[in-house]
Amino acid sequence: MLIGAVCAAFTMQPAKADFTSTLNVSNLPGQATGNFGTVDVSLSGQTATITFTAGAGFFFGDGSSAAVNLNTTSFDEAFVSESPSDNFDKFAFNQQVDGWGKFDLAVDQHDFSVHLTSIIFTVTNTDGANPWASDADVLAFNKNGFDAAAHVFSTSSGKTGFAAEGTGVNTPDSGATAILLGLGLAGLSGLRAKFRRN
Repeated sequence: MLIGAVCAAFTMQPAKADFTSTLNVSNLPGQATGNFGTVDVSLSGQTATITFTAGAGFFFGDGSSAAVNLNTTSFDEAFVSESPSDNFDKFAFNQQVDGWGKFDLAVDQHDFSVHLTSIIFTVTNTDGANPWASDADVLAFNKNGFDAAAHVFSTSSGKTGFAAEGTGVNTPDSGATAILLGLGLAGLSGLRAKFRRN
């Protein structure tokens, strides 16, 4: 029974989580840190769906409303949707995002007065020599040390600025919890067998 429990711990891993970066630093006046939003990456084959979701009290908009630096030398991009309404203008490439460096791909909006709570687009890796193996492989740090940024608006201050992710990145649990549980159960089994012999 104990061996069965150990085997189950190894095989019944939690559902695979997406890779998420938190936009937690900004150049908004008086708001250098906070939860300005998240960037979620979900990979299927070599196509990544990238979702920017604004934090409470913030919106995205205007030029470089969402920007990512990619871990590939070639890619195809496609707009998916925005909320509360589509205001998509165009993609920009090798875009300088104020304070955070250059990013491979940025989303620009038609009307700077439209404030968005989410922006979704896809990126397909076309570099066959360097495929993405997981969600965490899609983004890469730029020369300034950031992999995602956004143009944010604060509802409390009415100010606008740019936010990016700092050094803290939420990485998915790749099954380490299940492995540790299995090893712990195996250890308990060994101790139990030892005390039975004594």
